Amino acid sequence: MNIQADPIDSPPNCLHFRDGDLSEEFLDKMDSVNEMPAVDLLFMMNVCIGDVEALEFADRLSENTAFKGAVLCQMQISQKSLAKVIDSLLINRKIQVFSLYGTPVLRRVARAISKVLEVSQTLVELDLVASELTSKTLSTLVKGLCRNKTIKSLSLKSNLLDSEGVVWVAKLIRENCFIEKLDLSMCQLGDIGALEIATALKLNRSLRVLNLERNEIGEEGRVCLLDALNENPSTVELKL
Repeated sequence: MNIQADPIDSPPNCLHFRDGDLSEEFLDKMDSVNEMPAVDLLFMMNVCIGDVEALEFADRLSENTAFKGAVLCQMQISQKSLAKVIDSLLINRKIQVFSLYGTPVLRRVARAISKVLEVSQTLVELDLVASELTSKTLSTLVKGLCRNKTIKSLSLKSNLLDSEGVVWVAKLIRENCFIEKLDLSMCQLGDIGALEIATALKLNRSLRVLNLERNEIGEEGRVCLLDALNENPSTVELKL
């Protein structure tokens, strides 16, 4: 499955819907793809979903057997309804890739994601790019991620992390033994954040790729990260 890092154009193997209100016709199409093996991705962008429609959408998603990935990009949906949609992943055991690119993730949604992470046996990729994460939402997410054994790729790109948020990310790097690819680019880490991550990186043995590009990291931070890399034989690619 090929999902782009910046989903402007939907991939060819998907059922897609963008720029409008969720319709009954689209919900029916979600059911029909169960008989279409070539379609394995749900791609939605800038779609408005009301509270009532969200319940039906969540029901359809929980029962779907075709989708291996779901991209909900820049969605117009309440946090209450989005949490209901995410709860459907507790039932759906087919989805391996889940993206909320550009969709805000506040505390209620973070709790729903964390609950899924704790029990998931199928999710391997989680994309929370530009999701307005705060230290509080990160604390909730990290607790679920530290208990998760399936996520191999995690993107937190373009979330402005404060000092407390960086502490939670460092905790994730120290304690999660399964994530192999972590994207923290464009998070405004600076040298202080780089030092925190470097300390955690020395204790990690699962990361293969760590992206820290465009984080305003100076010479001090770079030196500490490279030193940590030398002490960590598992990380083969550090992007600065």
